[in-house]
Amino acid sequence: MRTLTSWLHRLTDRQTLRGQMFVRLAIVIVLTGVLVGTGGWINYQRQVQQDVELRAESLRLYYTAMLNRLDERWQEDAANFRRELEFLRILEHPGSDAWAKLIAFITAKGEHSSFDTVMVFSGEKLLFAYGHEAEESSAIEAARLGHSWELSRIHNEIHRVLIQPIWLGSQGRGTLVLLRPILPSLLTEIQAPHTRLTLKADNHEIGSRFSMLVEGPSDSFELPWNQSKYAPHLIVAHRPMETLSAVSYLRDPMLLLGLITLLLWGWLGRW
Repeated sequence: MRTLTSWLHRLTDRQTLRGQMFVRLAIVIVLTGVLVGTGGWINYQRQVQQDVELRAESLRLYYTAMLNRLDERWQEDAANFRRELEFLRILEHPGSDAWAKLIAFITAKGEHSSFDTVMVFSGEKLLFAYGHEAEESSAIEAARLGHSWELSRIHNEIHRVLIQPIWLGSQGRGTLVLLRPILPSLLTEIQAPHTRLTLKADNHEIGSRFSMLVEGPSDSFELPWNQSKYAPHLIVAHRPMETLSAVSYLRDPMLLLGLITLLLWGWLGRW
């Protein structure tokens, strides 16, 4: 122990050239370590932020495409629904018999139809309404005004309103209105890994049935479903992609600095 203490004293003795070199070298190594550590930490934080931005942009593009695809599919479903009615000529003679046939047609489609409410208008006059929202005034008003979305406060549901022109025989051209409910199961269907989805319309929210977002800090962004004034917004909460930990990121430069220090220490000890 006394020998080690004596050796360190001689090594750090500022009265000797070797002692002065050791002290200055130690200061340089410490400062270099601080600079390397600080620079590495700044670069690590920048890399994490870039990963977060890249993840958010990728999710934004994904969900924009998914929402557009869903809307296109529903528009096509509504057009097919209208084509079937026109092919069967059910509405060419509106009346009690026609409405009974229309109800039978809707019932026959059952679970194969994605629409829970069907309305028929002649101008602004409601001729027929059947389904979950048939007696909901907000749904009728949204259909009459041609809005693309409807929020049912009674049933706490958000509906996509799809409008198709339809031939009513002697009454001329009318309007077929179909309401498609936006259910939590739909959000689950389009949910990407490590995300949580919430659909918000006029302070009303519906969420995905389960969250694929693991515990921990997260970021979020909003997307309007479409360009409609009344469109709900999809809120996407997500976690950054897994990156190297700060320790792993700084390990290699610090190990290199330690190796250089050992080499210099060994050289200085022999000098």
